[in-house]
Amino acid sequence: MRKILTLAVFTALCEMSCARAPSEAVIKQLITLDRSNCVFQVIQINDIGPYDKSGKYWPVRVRLKGACDQGAHTVAVDTVEEYKFYEESGGFWRFRP
Repeated sequence: MRKILTLAVFTALCEMSCARAPSEAVIKQLITLDRSNCVFQVIQINDIGPYDKSGKYWPVRVRLKGACDQGAHTVAVDTVEEYKFYEESGGFWRFRP
């Protein structure tokens, strides 16, 4: 009985933590840190999709507008990209394209 109760509590906690999408501030901060060679005038969150239970991620569509340093020259950037955001234990977020 105790094992069933423990499993039920663990499942409920997982469901609660999975129900929280990354904030816009977290999304912008992680993208900025990942693209340290870029300066963005616009980081616009176009869409945060529903939680994907099978992949355990939040799909996020972001518009990026700015410039990226490519060594000898600077390249203008104006693109829409899609990312998958994952919440790790401890409330830390990570993402990948």
